Amino acid sequence: MWLCEALPSSQGAGADNVNSRPSIPEALDLANRTWNESVPRLAVKMATGTGKTWVMAMIILWQALRVRSRTDVLVLAPNLTVRDRLSELDPALSDLGLYKDLLPPGVPMPSNLHVSVINYQAFRRRSELSINGPDEVPSGRAKALLNPHGMSDTSRWIESDEKMLYRILSSHRGARNIIVINDEAHHCRRRHPASRQDAGDEGGDADDAEAALWFGILLSLKGQGRLGQVFDLSATPMYLKRPAELDSDVFPWTVSDYSLIDAIEAGLVKIPTVPIRDDAEPTKDQLPVWRNVYSTLSESDKKIRHDRMPSVVEELLGQMHESYGETDKAYSKVGIIPVMIVVVSNIKAANEFYKHIAGYVEHKNDKKTKGKSTTWHPGAYASFSNVETDGSGPVKRPPTLLIHSQLDRPSDDVEWKKITDAQKEFFSPGGTPKRGELVNYIRRVFNTVGQEGQPGEHVRCIVSVSMLSEGWDVRTVTHIFGFRPFTSQLLCEQVAGRALRRTSIGSDAGGAMHPEYARIFGVPFSFMDEGPVYPPPPPPPPRWGVRTIKGRNRYRIELPCIASYLLEQPSASYRLDPHKVRRYEATRANTPTWTEVAGPAGGPAIFLVQYRKNQILYDIAGQVMSRFSEGVGNNAACLERRRSLFASAVLAAREWFAHAKVICDNVGILAHSPHRELVPREIIRACIPVHGKAVQVPLFMDEYDPSRPRAVSTSAVCFETSLKHRYPRQGNTLHSELNAAACHTRPELVLAGVLDKHPDIAAWVRNYRLGWGVPYVDAKSGRWRMYEPDFVARIKDKVASSRPRHLVIEFKGRVDDDAVTKKQYTEDAWIPAVNASDDPSCAGTWRYVIFDSGADAKYMDDTLHRIAGGTW
Repeated sequence: MWLCEALPSSQGAGADNVNSRPSIPEALDLANRTWNESVPRLAVKMATGTGKTWVMAMIILWQALRVRSRTDVLVLAPNLTVRDRLSELDPALSDLGLYKDLLPPGVPMPSNLHVSVINYQAFRRRSELSINGPDEVPSGRAKALLNPHGMSDTSRWIESDEKMLYRILSSHRGARNIIVINDEAHHCRRRHPASRQDAGDEGGDADDAEAALWFGILLSLKGQGRLGQVFDLSATPMYLKRPAELDSDVFPWTVSDYSLIDAIEAGLVKIPTVPIRDDAEPTKDQLPVWRNVYSTLSESDKKIRHDRMPSVVEELLGQMHESYGETDKAYSKVGIIPVMIVVVSNIKAANEFYKHIAGYVEHKNDKKTKGKSTTWHPGAYASFSNVETDGSGPVKRPPTLLIHSQLDRPSDDVEWKKITDAQKEFFSPGGTPKRGELVNYIRRVFNTVGQEGQPGEHVRCIVSVSMLSEGWDVRTVTHIFGFRPFTSQLLCEQVAGRALRRTSIGSDAGGAMHPEYARIFGVPFSFMDEGPVYPPPPPPPPRWGVRTIKGRNRYRIELPCIASYLLEQPSASYRLDPHKVRRYEATRANTPTWTEVAGPAGGPAIFLVQYRKNQILYDIAGQVMSRFSEGVGNNAACLERRRSLFASAVLAAREWFAHAKVICDNVGILAHSPHRELVPREIIRACIPVHGKAVQVPLFMDEYDPSRPRAVSTSAVCFETSLKHRYPRQGNTLHSELNAAACHTRPELVLAGVLDKHPDIAAWVRNYRLGWGVPYVDAKSGRWRMYEPDFVARIKDKVASSRPRHLVIEFKGRVDDDAVTKKQYTEDAWIPAVNASDDPSCAGTWRYVIFDSGADAKYMDDTLHRIAGGTW
């Protein structure tokens, strides 16, 4: 985001140095002029499974929150699968869950945001007389009327770029400066002779045409003056064949590279395990045979037959099936079905692999009976066979699927028909489906692999022709076999990426995430260092949910969010009397409260005048303090008195702002006359002297940052965890608004049970992922930190009119200096501050108790009973 707002080097500190290197924005501009016809592209390289969708959501929110005007965003997807998955980025089509997780608490969803998610193929230009297809031209009488002389040029019937964009971008009509986000942006590039590929499934004329179509969308928007910044996101923003002018395969406009190695080291993706050495005769590339099977075979052996597999392939598949069985045994304990993928370069080879692995059905004409006979041939591997091992017929839930990345591609090829026939034999919506119905059902099976209750739930093996389509984000892939030529590391990473999405993200214990593994064969990684052989991968831990139960409002607990404390000294002898506050209405002045400056042709906005609430509040408090401190000298004691007086003035100003009689919709108004002079006088008039001892006062989070909440509660909690200690083990809690408590230790589990059943506890909650804590100063670093006690409970009221009593509970094992500091701040700062505050979020009285790790259930029960019956 910084790059979109950074100054060019000519305006920076190094402008006087003629030999200074160009800034990043200038280098980007040069790259885009050279490679993108001046389309303002900015590429970010992110390894598969590291959260591209989240980054897109952050970009969209940043664009909307940084400007006050309407924000239009166009997200372009490579196919329908990705388009459907990215639909959660469109506020009109989603529940905003993605954005709500990113927005700070209390910050509303921007209302100026308009997002469309469209697959780039939708931008094909259509005939102006047809709605059926992009290239259809009129016929019959319409054709004769439009073309009476029989001219061969039919381009006149195809709509212009302007009409095409007007039709497709209906929700963005009139919008200028449309932000574009390209997902899987390596498909979007200008046709360039130096990077042209040979014909085939990667590259060639067909791919060049598709890439040009996608890039043409950007050119069309730019030509109309409607294109803003373009953000390219891809795991592989790279050329399959590097242009001669470049030293790297990576797109020249790439500004960030979060590589697969970085993602592996960070634990964000699975760890790929590959063959690192063997005892076979060295091959020409010195790689182990099973790491690059395809290149070790002769040309005749590369022509695969299901009934005569090359020995090295058959042996490897057998070993992979055995390894898969071990993984399946471990994963079944946590209800996960692992998946194996076989990636093959062409349709014929894929059909043969499919027959070998899954089996097939053979229909023959019987000359004697003049009928047809059907023979079922089981697959070679029990876990993957779609046919019963005795050849009696298809299994009830076929585990192996044959798929092509371009399901909708029409073809009369014999091998292509074999794919359709094979799919129909084992995966069919029923009856005699038409090709379109079959394709849609196969796509549904493919897209729901591993999802409980869906058609793809029991798929264990996928034989893929060419690359698996982008957007397929199955997280349970554990084995991959690549049988195809790999001409670049880009292809290696694309194939491996289909296996590297983790089944779960995050560590509940606060340490490193548990490792997950993917075994990859036949893919010649060159960036993987040789290392130790990994042990058999453990299954991922099961995850379970913690959520708010509807209808349990009586068990709700609210927790005040405090950022710091203020000790109001006796010498700070003024406070605001709410009864003395007079009605005050701040009306808009002629002077603006903010001014946005931009060039006539657009460009970044500059706010020349922009007031913040705290800035104005401190200015007013300073004037109030000056009146309070008249006659105070300048020695050290007097300076300390001024600081105390200023603290009182700040508190008085905050309370005056919050008073019901004070009406001010725009705080910037108070920075101008006459309010700048009148407001301090009103506050001073409403203040009264105070005598007594020092009082601890809480400073709330939202007073520092308006986006932060003043309090959090148990009313809207929803998260998943893999902590093994859950109370209760099944079902829901009795006296908590949350269904369960996620505990780190067994003693915490015991305490949860005691709280849930204790007769003196009205409500309780485990303080885990609630966003609440006690601020304290770390003695070692001198910085403010947040301490999160383990539980909070509300004591049952004996008298209906009594104030709520809350108990903050900590479970402490080893008592160290840090634990002592946390205890002191809780007892000597936090509790006195909230008990003395009349803010609604601090309602009632609060107390603190610590249990050590040796406490048993009876001791906890007795202690809670004694506290509940004591004097607060």
